[in-house]
Amino acid sequence: MNEIIGQASSLHLPSTKRPCPACGNTSRDQCDQVYSVPEFEVLRCGVCELTFIDHPINDNLGFDVNYGITVDSIVTSKATKDFRNLKEELKKAGLANLSGLRLLDVGCGIGSFLLGPQQEGWEVAGLELSAAAAAYARDKRNLNVQAGSIEQSTPFPSQSFDVITMFGVIEHLASPGGAAMECARLLRPGRVLVLQTPTDDGAMRRVDRFLFRRAEGEFAFM
Repeated sequence: MNEIIGQASSLHLPSTKRPCPACGNTSRDQCDQVYSVPEFEVLRCGVCELTFIDHPINDNLGFDVNYGITVDSIVTSKATKDFRNLKEELKKAGLANLSGLRLLDVGCGIGSFLLGPQQEGWEVAGLELSAAAAAYARDKRNLNVQAGSIEQSTPFPSQSFDVITMFGVIEHLASPGGAAMECARLLRPGRVLVLQTPTDDGAMRRVDRFLFRRAEGEFAFM
């Protein structure tokens, strides 16, 4: 019996290539495969149910920081819509007076979203992984945008913002826990963190999986 126990304790369970970014689970047996491509698997953690990429990729999980600097009308239109929706959600959250709020937009690019609240008298700042995009926002749009990642300590003082927005950012981060801690440091007590991220159960993802299966893995929307 002792020999059997000793053998069982030495078994090596299969591990994920990277821990679950939310709970740290490393057991492959406790994850379900959503789908896979030659470069990586997409797994759903059986402990916390987070869906994540099972592959350590540089550049914040594949987010290209060297994209071209362009003023895109589609991005501008989305920024206007996002700001309108943000104001509606803040009112629902109990912030009746929206004048003069201090806002930080994480992953702000060239600052398209920041222009709307700035025009309405908000004090705005941005954090952007791309140094080139941050420089464009500062030099061309006169915005307070710093280059860096929310996953580490940022140059902004503690409790300096009423609202932090992260549109399409959290899914790219290697350390969402570190980002949450930094946001907690930057927000004033009782204020608001707004996250917008793709849902794995949404219509586009269902179409994505259908096309992926029909094409036998040759392509997929990301």
